Amino acid sequence: FDHRLRDWLNNTEWDHSKENIILIHGYAGGDDTLPIAVLRDAYINHGGYNVFLVDWGALCQPPCYVAAVYNIRPVATCLAQSLMQLRDLGLPVERTTCVGHSLGAHICGLMANYLNFRMERIIALDPARPLIKPGGVNRLDQGDAKYVQVIHTNAGHYGEGGRVGHIDFCVNGGRRQPYCGNSANINLCSHIWAICYLAQSLYEGHEPMAEPCSRRCPSTAILGSGIRQGRRRFGYAMGYAIPMGLKTPPNASGSYCIKDNNPPFCPSKPSMPGPCQFQYLEPCTSKTIAFYVFSSEHPQDGPVLLDSIDPHVPEHIRLNHTNKLIVHGYGGSIDFNATKMIRKAYLRKPNTNVFIVDWGKLTRLPCYPTAAFNTKQAGECTATFLIGLQANHPEFSARDLHAIGFSLGAHVLSFTSNALEKSIGIKFRRITGLDPALPFFATARPHWKLDQGDADFVDVIHTNAGVYGKIETCGHVDFYMNGGQNQPGCDKDSNQPLCSHMMSAAYFAESINSKYGFWATRCTSYFAYFFGFCKYRVEQQQQQQSLIAGEDSSSRQEETAAHAGVALGENNNVLDTNRILMGEYCSNTVEGVYFVPTNPVPPFAMGF
Repeated sequence: FDHRLRDWLNNTEWDHSKENIILIHGYAGGDDTLPIAVLRDAYINHGGYNVFLVDWGALCQPPCYVAAVYNIRPVATCLAQSLMQLRDLGLPVERTTCVGHSLGAHICGLMANYLNFRMERIIALDPARPLIKPGGVNRLDQGDAKYVQVIHTNAGHYGEGGRVGHIDFCVNGGRRQPYCGNSANINLCSHIWAICYLAQSLYEGHEPMAEPCSRRCPSTAILGSGIRQGRRRFGYAMGYAIPMGLKTPPNASGSYCIKDNNPPFCPSKPSMPGPCQFQYLEPCTSKTIAFYVFSSEHPQDGPVLLDSIDPHVPEHIRLNHTNKLIVHGYGGSIDFNATKMIRKAYLRKPNTNVFIVDWGKLTRLPCYPTAAFNTKQAGECTATFLIGLQANHPEFSARDLHAIGFSLGAHVLSFTSNALEKSIGIKFRRITGLDPALPFFATARPHWKLDQGDADFVDVIHTNAGVYGKIETCGHVDFYMNGGQNQPGCDKDSNQPLCSHMMSAAYFAESINSKYGFWATRCTSYFAYFFGFCKYRVEQQQQQQSLIAGEDSSSRQEETAAHAGVALGENNNVLDTNRILMGEYCSNTVEGVYFVPTNPVPPFAMGF
């Protein structure tokens, strides 16, 4: 927001016909960090809101909670000035709601004290309790707006314990959420889920329903005997259940309670059964994130489990050999198919060690939102592991490790490299991202996603751009396989996007030992290709057509490679800047956008 430009508001995508939301994160948050990004996206996807996101992340970084509390007043002062300027530019304040989580809720309240008008509505998501004095002026209360709605999920610990607003919702007793029982920090987990309850209410038909109560939530499920759903046509009367969140009636007041042992879906899946493990700023342990090493010199030995903090590798594994690190994605594990095929391909090569990061307990189905949030925990714990490994084994260099991440695993490596740089001043020489995950990472800033600043060289393979994988360029070199969206071998699969997403691992695994190689053609950008300005080489198109017609692929590829005088390997991976190899032997001296055709069946590589 630039208050100096009088027409700033009208020159943005702001729509005067929509409601306006001012969204404020809490301690350790940011404009694109989860979980506040979940709520941001829910409002945007709803279609009826303009969202103004307040990023005060630089003033609330961990571990400086005391400083963050001190900073809420100057943040509120600046925000009040900005809101008054926006009103002067045409923002209708009567259709503007301030939504804040934790300390952000108190910023909403404090901001109201510096306005020359009264706020219409405030929605407070588990307002922060630590260091917020009861009855003081440095806090939210119901006098800060015409209508203040509060959702309590961790009252008495991280969240406020008493009545705060005109209407206060108590979720599962308001203190500890039952589905956070397997989290190492049950209170923090409970505190954050308040955001998802509001996000869920933005989806038609999924509004959580609450019943009137006094101080304690009832032990029986809501909408039981004696409790009737409110009638929208005639409003809501005492004794009726009302929706919590978006559709809470403005005339409702008092305490309302919800009893539900299942977590809210966050934000778009209607069912999310079972506990979803959530970790943030928690100690790293092998109970949640396990690290294994394989050696090509001893393939029969199987994986060796290493300590996550103080790892010691057996003497028979030589760490001065080539070292690879593989991180799986959502729903994965050490035996995840994508992880396994790459690992097996590397173990066919001599003098190679493969490290596996198994963070499967933090990525369980169907808990994608928490899995996306847990990428930070997994990445930082991986950095802790590598720092310990380097300290215990001087012959090992974390910097020289080639890190490969599939889907969410690609973003895990971003956090790993950033943590390494912050802790010991190094980052990876190379990261390979295999179709980096798109959901919740669509508009993330560089510090919350894989980008070319995370390593000296970042190469990315796109196979399902725009659905499961990111469409934007993420590395120094971005390869779009068969156009980057749908892969030819997935046409008949029941889930074509997921099949295409998985193909990124299959292509990369084949590239490790391929006789022919995945040769890529340069294009100025993805959109130049999309609009038909870039074409594959005619020879490749003809070759692909003949393969589909049933001709023998091996003889054709051998002849083509021999005719071109190309021998695959690390020293012959670039013909010119317009023709390079994709995969294991990608040159680290080139940059840009490249397109790669493949065969629909193995071997996928078409050769030169």
